[in-house]
Amino acid sequence: MPKTLSSVISKNTKNALSNLSWQIENIALLLNKYLDFLELENGKISGVSEISLVKTISYLPLIKDDEVFNVAIKKVFKDLGKKYDRNFLDRLEKGIEAYREVLKTKIYSQINQYIERQKNIQNSIADTNMKFKTSSRLIVGLGSSSVLETSIKLHHIYGVPYIPASAIKGVLRAYKIWKLVNWDSFKYFIVENLIENYQSDKFNQQKEQFIGKIQDGNFDNKFKEIDKDLSKEELETKKQKLIGFINSISQKEIEKIVQIFGNQQQKGKLIILDAYPINFEGFDVDIMNPHFPDYYDKGEPPADWQNPTPITFLAVPTGTEFNFYFKNTQVYDGNLKKDLQKAFENIGIGAKTTLGYGILE
Repeated sequence: MPKTLSSVISKNTKNALSNLSWQIENIALLLNKYLDFLELENGKISGVSEISLVKTISYLPLIKDDEVFNVAIKKVFKDLGKKYDRNFLDRLEKGIEAYREVLKTKIYSQINQYIERQKNIQNSIADTNMKFKTSSRLIVGLGSSSVLETSIKLHHIYGVPYIPASAIKGVLRAYKIWKLVNWDSFKYFIVENLIENYQSDKFNQQKEQFIGKIQDGNFDNKFKEIDKDLSKEELETKKQKLIGFINSISQKEIEKIVQIFGNQQQKGKLIILDAYPINFEGFDVDIMNPHFPDYYDKGEPPADWQNPTPITFLAVPTGTEFNFYFKNTQVYDGNLKKDLQKAFENIGIGAKTTLGYGILE
């Protein structure tokens, strides 16, 4: 008997959603609560569908590009026809197409109205605003907990993707440190440690303690993580150079970064607000394709006979423009817009930046 799919929600909720043709306005809620996990035969639960299938069905109506959507939905439902009831699939396919049309004609418009209200609020708070556009796909929150293996940062009420202030602060702070240490990973480790533990009346003592730990070999393993090819002699030479670097660091340099961004002991003075897209019209669907699943999942040796397991995820499309807002920018040491631009170019923001994601211009 061919199977059908159903979501794990109460009967009353299901009836209410059916009356609304399952046109859920909150995308975040859709991807967390209203997923077709259950497989049914003759109206009874017979199993749980694969996560990859659940994601495929959930992601289809969210695809921004019409051509990509048309190709994807034909392929997906052709493959599903081998396993699931044809009448059920016809209804599901029509439902996805109808929901996507509602998203494009109504729901995205409502989301963009919220974004406009949010922009007005942020304008009244901030003293500086700037715009940046994604020059590659952007994915923030990919590794957050989710029933769908992968995630994306969405506003919990309105379902719009956004860049949290904490992520903006993190990449800007990282760039300031990298710039200070001239992109030296060893020096970055030292400066970051000094910043996080900074106390104005104990700075020299803090440096002495840090030098003592280096001399005692407390950080040898950390240094070898940074450069695994370091020989014993090279490590000792590196440690002596780092001790000289620590002695050269001025309290003023560290204190300025702490004043801007804060640390464990005090709040930073620069206020950064969440960044929202200027206009939202849907997502791209991308894939990760681990070629050695048994190596990652079971600890077995990587081998060519293992089958790749594509993992799909949502991403903000290239060319999406975001508004960025800041307050108390007078405390910032340098050109904020230029530094943020360099941070996005050299570090990126969000997940998979080493593969070219998360670049803004």
